[in-house]
Amino acid sequence: MSLLHDVPVWTLAPAPTRQQLFDQLDRFGIGQSIFTGYWKLDPAWRSRTILVSLYTREDGRVMAVIVNRGDVSRVLTTADLAPYVSSPAAPAGPRHHAVQLGAVGQTVKAGDFLLAVLDD
Repeated sequence: MSLLHDVPVWTLAPAPTRQQLFDQLDRFGIGQSIFTGYWKLDPAWRSRTILVSLYTREDGRVMAVIVNRGDVSRVLTTADLAPYVSSPAAPAGPRHHAVQLGAVGQTVKAGDFLLAVLDD
């Protein structure tokens, strides 16, 4: 959940797992990205099981942090992601579609997250 809030710290995760995450974030370039939290992207976030925050680079590439805050695993749908990636509040604007994330159809375990990079 910390990464969902732009805090990439996992003190309880094993060091190799943390390093893999940091490597993935570095490869994307979050240091050169604008972070937009789920609360800015979707006013109805309180009623949703899936929350999505975005890192947007100047070149338009987008990485989504997708969190399942539910009690059961969930297969992601376009409806889960669209309120966030198509939001006018996103720095890249509403030009993106949820299917571009490549996350539709992927399973997120209860209380877990995944990172997805938007395909242009």
